[in-house]
Amino acid sequence: MSLAKSIWDKIVEVLKGVAAPVYFFKYAFDWQDVRGLASDVAGSVKPEALTGTSAWHGSAADAYRKNIPPQGAAATRVGTVADKASVALGICAAAGLAFYIAIGVILVKFIVAMIAVVAAMGSVAFSWAGVALAVEEAGVNTGLIIAAISALTAVLGAQAQQLVALHGEARDNSVFPGGTWPDPVAATYGDGTVKDGNATWSLA
Repeated sequence: MSLAKSIWDKIVEVLKGVAAPVYFFKYAFDWQDVRGLASDVAGSVKPEALTGTSAWHGSAADAYRKNIPPQGAAATRVGTVADKASVALGICAAAGLAFYIAIGVILVKFIVAMIAVVAAMGSVAFSWAGVALAVEEAGVNTGLIIAAISALTAVLGAQAQQLVALHGEARDNSVFPGGTWPDPVAATYGDGTVKDGNATWSLA
């Protein structure tokens, strides 16, 4: 009974995080939604998508064209970070799911074995056989749990490295001047440049 309780307590302890893979999958899905929104922005401000600018000339038009690419680059970076976050969460979720499936198999095996132990120990003739089976099952199941945890630890160690890389990606401000979104406003927009038919002129 002491051996059985020890194994049961160990299984209960590792099952406390059984919901984690479900949350990981959910958050991975949500991050892909963020990536989709960011890619919409990046696609909308591509030069080939801004067809109206081909007929717009002048200082204001030049300032506008110069100011658009940074917006697309920033949106693309947001999409990249979101995608990497989703991939990291997805791999963690898959690793966690495999781990808890392994624990489930161990749990079923343990219950079946304990039923056999109780049946064997119910007979005086087989009481020592029941004890031997309990000891053997305790060793096998404990070993399987330790192996499963070791495998999970190895996978999560690799994921920790990926999350560090993700943190570095998120901290990269090469497309975020001063750590903020690129300024979408150009002072030269106020020079009064307009388009009149096929001619371009400025109020200045």
